Amino acid sequence: MGDKVAQRFVMQQLQASDFLGSWCDFSALGPGFEHHVHRVLWATLEEMTRLVRALVDLPFPQKWVGSSVALGLDISAKATEKEPRILVKLFDWGRSGLYVEDDYGQLDLAEKRECVFYWEHYIGAACRLHWELARIVAHRCCCPGWLALVFEVSAESTGVVRALLGGTNVPALRRDLVGLAMVKVPFKDEFAAENYEVSLQKSTPSSPSSSASLSSLQASLSSLSGSSWFGGAETGVLSIRMAKIAQADGASTLRVDVCQAKFQTAPSSADLVVQVHAFRDEDDAQIHLQSRTKGKASPTPCGRVYSRTTGPGRVVKDAFIWNATYEFVALGESDDGARAAQMRLSTLVPECAAGANTARLVHDMLWPELLPPPFVSAGEAKNLSKVWSQQLAPWLGNWDRCPSGWLGESAQPLGLDDFLGGGKQPRARTDSRKSRHRARASRRAANMPGMNLDASMDSLMSGSFT
Repeated sequence: MGDKVAQRFVMQQLQASDFLGSWCDFSALGPGFEHHVHRVLWATLEEMTRLVRALVDLPFPQKWVGSSVALGLDISAKATEKEPRILVKLFDWGRSGLYVEDDYGQLDLAEKRECVFYWEHYIGAACRLHWELARIVAHRCCCPGWLALVFEVSAESTGVVRALLGGTNVPALRRDLVGLAMVKVPFKDEFAAENYEVSLQKSTPSSPSSSASLSSLQASLSSLSGSSWFGGAETGVLSIRMAKIAQADGASTLRVDVCQAKFQTAPSSADLVVQVHAFRDEDDAQIHLQSRTKGKASPTPCGRVYSRTTGPGRVVKDAFIWNATYEFVALGESDDGARAAQMRLSTLVPECAAGANTARLVHDMLWPELLPPPFVSAGEAKNLSKVWSQQLAPWLGNWDRCPSGWLGESAQPLGLDDFLGGGKQPRARTDSRKSRHRARASRRAANMPGMNLDASMDSLMSGSFT
């Protein structure tokens, strides 16, 4: 297996929170980039919400195979000076056709059920992406303040296992925890950037079933942590830089630089990454720290949390170098701050409050129950995203609730005019039901004019920024 194939597979295994975080990485633009990221995330969520609602409102299920959602944004330096230019489009119609009323009515029951099957997967995937964007906005863009940071140092490796059939080598991404530490953010309106040394100390897991050897980073900053969390021999030092910049109405930006780490004994893995978790609630940070130190999964926190992950560090002599910069924006507790952002989210997607305990929404630390932070199991995330999706499309997973028009007649207007773009569009089928329409997407032009199908779909374009 070639390196490119292995790297592509690893990229395909990334969680949505990871690749969306990388997609919105504007750190190269300098201080203050996180404010632009917030605008990008809000604009993208608004467009994704429009897309999902347009898909759900289609009168008939579609058999779209291989079609994808494209997310794009303007990353020029001037982009931060105005409203973000973002793109949310559907593309790649090589194996897709568009069913209108006459075509769908010619299908027999088995063919209709096949359409519903494929459409359920398509809508479910779009709703899952919508859910991932909404939970990022709920935590990253709606927090009144950040009280604690937890740093996790992990060894990242790509294991290769032999596939059951064909003898194909398939890489699998794995992260082994090397160490972690908690740092309390000073309770000040602002403070200037300073360099800090965070000592790395070795810790023994308390449970025999935990991983064989974990270490812990102990924050030795008396001004930041105020106390020692672990005992043990020192094994190295992590260098960080931190600053807090105050803005109007109690808002602020916490700027964190992960600089480098030195070890007394070099780690066996050359690929070390650092995860930086910002917590709204200090107790959540402590519980997360204790759980991870014992080799256990972290319980779901009560307060808002947002995480960023560095790339692999560069080895220079006896040090691992990252020089990664992250910003965490706190909106403050004024009416125009976090509360306004939380109200904006609930207005944009009222589904985020569905099924939630309303008492949770009163406290500014707490998040909508359907939009958890990153620390949830794959199973829990799947269940919560399923509930979220069913708020948008009640028939998902329950075909008894499918629109009656899918088994009879229906004539609702289509609503995808703003999202079908990127070349030739799917055409309405006019031939017999056994023939297959194959519309080939053009990858050369982003703004090719669309095709007028009928009065309800008269503007099937464009790939330009919105």
